Amino acid sequence: MKRLLIVLLVSCLTLMLDVHAAKREETQKDVAERIALDGKRAADRGDARGAKDAQTASDRARRSKTVEQARQVEKNYNKDNFN
Repeated sequence: MKRLLIVLLVSCLTLMLDVHAAKREETQKDVAERIALDGKRAADRGDARGAKDAQTASDRARRSKTVEQARQVEKNYNKDNFN
């Protein structure tokens, strides 16, 4: 019983480490998809302007040269739409 518990514990720890190691860096596409998801939510609420603003910001984030620029686009989008 004790041996089984140890094996299970080691297996769980190994799995957790594998999942953590598989995590990749965020890309401009990830940021753009997050903004686009907000646009879909806006469209579902019937907010055409919010959906269009999200689409514009998503396009800008996708075209950004760096992830930092894409995050700045997202930050500006959030500031303009949620404050």
